Amino acid sequence: LGLSIVVCTLDMMEALLALLGFLQIGWSNAFTAGLLLKWVMICLLLHIAEGIVRSRFFPALRCFGVPLELWLYSHRMARDVAVSSLIVLAMVPAVLFNKLNDCLCPGLSLHHL
Repeated sequence: LGLSIVVCTLDMMEALLALLGFLQIGWSNAFTAGLLLKWVMICLLLHIAEGIVRSRFFPALRCFGVPLELWLYSHRMARDVAVSSLIVLAMVPAVLFNKLNDCLCPGLSLHHL
C-alpha cells in the first residue's frame, strides 16, 4: 500500500511539474489537455504492462520483469484503494443517518417499512 501511494504521488508530481508552465502563462485549456493526455498514456502503459505480465515470455525478462510487475501492481492497488475510499465516503452519510435514527427513535427504522 505504501509503495502504491509513492508511485502514484510521483506520477502526479511529474505530470503537474511538466505542465505547470502552461498554467503560468495562462493556458488552462492546454494544461487540462496535457493532464488528459498524461492520464490516457498511463492507462495505455498499464494495459501494455498487463499484457506483458500475462504473456508466456514474461519469466524470460528476469530483472526487467520485476520492476514492471511492481509498477503495474502498485498502480492497480492505488486504483483499488481510491475506489474503496469513494464507496466508503458515499456510504458514510447513510450510516450516520441510520445511527442517529437508532439513537433518537429506537423502535422506528426505515428497514421495517
